[in-house]
Amino acid sequence: MTPRTAPSVESNAYALRVRYGVSLGIHDIFGFIERLGYRSIRYPFGEDRICGMAIVHAGARYIVTNSSLVLGREIFTAAHEIGHHQLHMKGSQSSSVLDLSVGISQDIVERQADSFAAALLLPQHDLEAFVLNHLKKSKNSEFNGFDIARTQTEFATSYDAVVLRLQKLGFLREPQSAILRQEKAETGANALLKAIGGNTELSRASSTIRIPQEFVDWTLENYRNRMIRFEKFSSLLSLIGIDAEPFKVTETDDDESQDEVFEVRP
Repeated sequence: MTPRTAPSVESNAYALRVRYGVSLGIHDIFGFIERLGYRSIRYPFGEDRICGMAIVHAGARYIVTNSSLVLGREIFTAAHEIGHHQLHMKGSQSSSVLDLSVGISQDIVERQADSFAAALLLPQHDLEAFVLNHLKKSKNSEFNGFDIARTQTEFATSYDAVVLRLQKLGFLREPQSAILRQEKAETGANALLKAIGGNTELSRASSTIRIPQEFVDWTLENYRNRMIRFEKFSSLLSLIGIDAEPFKVTETDDDESQDEVFEVRP
């Protein structure tokens, strides 16, 4: 995975928006994934499990997201995984990144995927116009939780993603960002969204299950072809609630394995 410069990361996200005619928020990120020619996999793994995965196999591209997370966070994860595909996995025929978390890693590749996701969901020009024209705010203004909830609804993403993006663009400084995060913790994102008539679905987990059969077939094919060992095969199927034991075959010490293709990033 080759690191990119910050301007090229954001320009890549903006170019993708232009190419697919996106205006303001992407209100169906999972449909957008399909428009890109990727396959969207959603499964309620549990709040303390993975956030998402970006997978390429034989040219087919998959994005896996955890629907046990609140929808706003799942949407940001989906955009993060699109970033991996667009920035780091182009031209690859077999590769995978497993993200245990997003938005907090100091790894340069993960930070690039975060920056891509922020630009894709909250593009600078559109966000600045919304803040100026709809929130009636400037870089010298005080923001409150209702302002964040309105922005969150307009751009269909998480409360925390909005705060971080406004901070990066110079609308917020860290003391005020901390106050806004505390307001969310004390009041609740759902209550803030409800108070302004916003999209309260963004503050709840959908627990959606969406698994293309081809993903199950691909995992089984890799195992039968000795591309991955049973432990990895079992862990992948367990992610989508399938017991691997009925598929188990005898393995020997001589079996080749390419388990490292599944790269785990914290």
